[in-house]
Amino acid sequence: MKQGMFCAVLALATAGCGTARYIHKDSDGGVIAMPADNRWNREKAVELIKAHVGPGYRVVEEKEVVTGQETTNLTNTQTEPTVHSQIPFLPAQKQTSTLTTTSRDLTEWHIVYQRGNAPPAGSPVQQSGGPLPTTK
Repeated sequence: MKQGMFCAVLALATAGCGTARYIHKDSDGGVIAMPADNRWNREKAVELIKAHVGPGYRVVEEKEVVTGQETTNLTNTQTEPTVHSQIPFLPAQKQTSTLTTTSRDLTEWHIVYQRGNAPPAGSPVQQSGGPLPTTK
């Protein structure tokens, strides 16, 4: 029972933050973004790629991309008894606050893909009926 509950919680946790999505598409390929490189997201990415260019595709590049930053501020306030500065027999309190700020990069995983018969990115495009252009 506990193992089943753990699996259900894990499935909800990984599915709740989003899934694979297109961020660029053209006639021969595109870029898929995923919140993280895991099995669930990769399966969804492959579905999107196949829906766009068919089963004959190739992955050109995969990389983690910074999409923003998250900053967290944490304030810690401590109160301690002290002596009243003007009336010594009255109780008083002294408060000390510290602020801690941390920042971290927000990232996502990008998969750049092309149709299987598309020319590699950056290569000369062959015009129909003619040879490849030559470079010197």
